[in-house]
Amino acid sequence: MSTEFFKQLGMTLKHYAPDILLIGGSACFGATCVFVGQGAIKAKAIMEDAKKDMELINKAHEISTDNSGTVAELSDKYNIPEEKVTALKALTEEDFKKDAVICKVNTFTNVARAFGPALIFGTAALGCFAGCKNSLDIRCAGLSASIATLDKSYDFLKKKFVKEVGAERVEKLLGGFDETETVNVTTSDENGNITTETVEVRPDPTDPYSFFFTETKISGSKNYEWLYRDCIANLNNAKRIQSELNDTLRARTHGPFGTRKKGYMYLNEVRHIFGEDETPEGWIAGWVLDPKIAPVCDTELYIDLGLDHINPNDVESARCILIRPNCKADIWSQLKPADYFN
Repeated sequence: MSTEFFKQLGMTLKHYAPDILLIGGSACFGATCVFVGQGAIKAKAIMEDAKKDMELINKAHEISTDNSGTVAELSDKYNIPEEKVTALKALTEEDFKKDAVICKVNTFTNVARAFGPALIFGTAALGCFAGCKNSLDIRCAGLSASIATLDKSYDFLKKKFVKEVGAERVEKLLGGFDETETVNVTTSDENGNITTETVEVRPDPTDPYSFFFTETKISGSKNYEWLYRDCIANLNNAKRIQSELNDTLRARTHGPFGTRKKGYMYLNEVRHIFGEDETPEGWIAGWVLDPKIAPVCDTELYIDLGLDHINPNDVESARCILIRPNCKADIWSQLKPADYFN
């Protein structure tokens, strides 16, 4: 029972070691500041006493080396008894040097004692902070190893899955949807000519990457300053933003000194532009443009928000726009650590 208790206590302390060390280091740092202030006050008094002692030693040395008169005359000159003058005359140069050294050593010792508690608590604070950092480094190393193992397992399973069901099927599943369906969109121009276009849309508008862009979000929100109550103008603005997002993604493929690199964009960046809150999926899903695989085309629509299926003449459809980004569910697997810093 006792062994189990101490084992559980050790595991608990190890689990909360960074927190305990951080709190202990902060407390020791606060105590160090307090003791430094007290030590400074004591050190000032010690230095003043040492200064007075050195003045007395120098004056005694001056009397000892003064040969301008007799003992009685020197007693009257320095206003001290003749016995002290006689005693000072008996001292040698080495005696005065020894007294000066003793005074300096005592001063240093007293100052060290004054700042001793501050030094002890300061060392303890540094030790706690160093231990906290070491504990976190060990945990980060273990986490990195776990992520690397998980990444290898994911790649292995993905290759196996691609071999079983096909690459196209896997891309659809990773994109957040299973199958697409065709929808006929009927539009008419100013002359009354009616045209019907067949487009592919996602059957499930509730996937974690889609979001609604409605007229009700305009009022009272600074995130929608560019919105209008005109539904057609909002649709045009959404298409303009889609074009600007593609330009930004292309620009991110430009590296230093005319080089090319992978350009990437997270889904949360798109959501932020439309005033939506960030989501956990938004920091994993997104787009990656690799110029080494395919040349970057200025007319290619790499980021598609699914706006082509909306009929501008349908007021209700344009008033409540469903943003359906064609993002990939996981762009981390396509990026290396160097891609974030180049």
